[in-house]
Amino acid sequence: FYLSGHPLDAYARVLGARGVVPYTRLLAGPATTASIDLAGTVIGRSDRKSRKSGKPYAFVQLTDPSAQYEVMVFSDVLSTAAPLLVTGQSVLLEAEVKWEDDEPRLFARSFACLDEAAAKATRALKIVLEDGGPLASLRAHLERFRTDAKGPAAEIVVSLNLKDRSEEVDVVLPWAVPAAGGVVQALRAIPGVLAVDEF
Repeated sequence: FYLSGHPLDAYARVLGARGVVPYTRLLAGPATTASIDLAGTVIGRSDRKSRKSGKPYAFVQLTDPSAQYEVMVFSDVLSTAAPLLVTGQSVLLEAEVKWEDDEPRLFARSFACLDEAAAKATRALKIVLEDGGPLASLRAHLERFRTDAKGPAAEIVVSLNLKDRSEEVDVVLPWAVPAAGGVVQALRAIPGVLAVDEF
C-alpha cells in the first residue's frame, strides 16, 4: 500500500511502449497464456535450496498498481538477477505461465532494472511550471540530480506559463539529469510543477 501513488506510476509511458501489462490482465484473460511481460516493485523474497540438487531458488513477491503477485526464480536466473531482487527495487520481468485449476503460476525467465530501461528510453524531460515560483526549488532538485553525459541522461526543458497570456516560454537547460523513475517522481512532487513530460 502506497500513500502517494505506486512506484510504477512514473514509468507508465515506458511500460506502455514495451507492451508490459498489469498482473490483473493475466487473470482476466484466457487460461492459456504461456508467457507474459510484467513489471513490479519487489516487496519480499524467500530464498530456498533444492533438497535434490542443492541449488538455490527463490519466491519473489512483487506489486504493480493492480495487484500483488509472486514469481518463482530458479537458480539459473537467480544467479544473475539476485542483485535486483531486493525490497523496493522496481523491475521488468519476463515470465513463463503455467496454469493449475485456472490459477496462474509464474516462473521467471529474466529480470531487468526498470530505472535503467526508462533512462535509455527517455531523451528529454519537459517540466511545466504554473509560474516562476517553483524555480528555486526546481533548481535545487536539478542540481542534486545533475549528471554528465556518460550514462543515460535526459535533456531538460523548462516550460513557463506566462501570466495573463495564453502562451508558454520554453528554456532548454545546458545540462542533463538521469531519466530514472525516481527522479521523475521527485520533480513531479515539487509544488508548482504542473507536469513532467517524457520524450
